[in-house]
Amino acid sequence: MSELPLREHIAAMVAQSLDDGTLVNVGIGIPGLVPHHVPDERRITFHAEHGVVGFGSDRFGPADSPILSFFGTTYRMRPGGFISDHPRSFALIRSGRLDVTILGAFEVDATGGLANFQSAEMGSGCPGGSPELAGGARRVIAALEHTDKRGRPRLVHTSTLAIGPSGRAGLIVTELGWFVPAGSHFAVQRLADGVTIDEVRAATDAEVVV
Repeated sequence: MSELPLREHIAAMVAQSLDDGTLVNVGIGIPGLVPHHVPDERRITFHAEHGVVGFGSDRFGPADSPILSFFGTTYRMRPGGFISDHPRSFALIRSGRLDVTILGAFEVDATGGLANFQSAEMGSGCPGGSPELAGGARRVIAALEHTDKRGRPRLVHTSTLAIGPSGRAGLIVTELGWFVPAGSHFAVQRLADGVTIDEVRAATDAEVVV
């Protein structure tokens, strides 16, 4: 396993799954850490729902680049980046121009349904912009820890939580690897370094197929 903190490790694994030349939406939580694992030469354009386009990690690039702070971390505007109002940002989302959106989740079921606005601990929440982000992107990646703080699986056959975007997650990235929802089970696309299939099966509440 990586020596990075758990959430940073997951973000780094998500970054490895992105293609150069893509427009990628990220949000709060683990998704917001992904730009910190993408150096400028990767040529990935990051988008934030509230209207920032073309930002990157403050860990790369010139020291005098304009610095922004949101999602609880700091970023740097890249050349060509811009800030728009909320309506224009959502026009970009609704017009289908996003190549990828990366969403956090409390659970993901075997059909790709995302339970991402309600948890047993937090109670009811609101889905926010996630249904539109999931519906407007060509590819949806769910980024989350494989189990919760009590060790309960977050990759489940059928979620007991409210599902926001239904059937949209095409790839799930956890600290244990990359997984694809396959309807009745999860298919392993890649295991993280040092992780065994038995470890994954023990931490997953559904069949896991290699």
